[in-house]
Amino acid sequence: GAGFLTHPKGSVILVDSVETAENVLIWAVDAFTDLPIGQKKAAFTGYFSYQSNNYGRNYQLGGGSQDVFTGYVMYFQGGLVLPNNGKFAWQPYVTLTQKHINALDSSPTDYGIGINALISGHNAKLTLEYRHLDLIGKDDSNQIIFQAAIFL
Repeated sequence: GAGFLTHPKGSVILVDSVETAENVLIWAVDAFTDLPIGQKKAAFTGYFSYQSNNYGRNYQLGGGSQDVFTGYVMYFQGGLVLPNNGKFAWQPYVTLTQKHINALDSSPTDYGIGINALISGHNAKLTLEYRHLDLIGKDDSNQIIFQAAIFL
């Protein structure tokens, strides 16, 4: 898929103590694949996205945000649904996020490894993931995340 957002004079930056309006342009492309493997409901799943953020010259949201900035983000997630009976399946996966923040001339990289338990097809899912976040100017963050999703 692909999409974009544009907002003329959508952000304001300070240039020599003068507020200056900047145009905002965000665009992204992404792709997903689910490739069956063999006869026992195994599959490779992959997702990739690229997002270009332009909030204005060297824009970065106050407080050192690594979420709202001028630059780009690339994200990849790849997993393998292990052979299963269709009622319960394991899916180990890895993630990789690469950001480039223009204002800092820096490119933090985050990564994760996890496993999904797919229950009743895909009507419920339990996830356990280890995630490493590369925080600029701070100690890196290591997280263990457990989540549950239920389709009603």
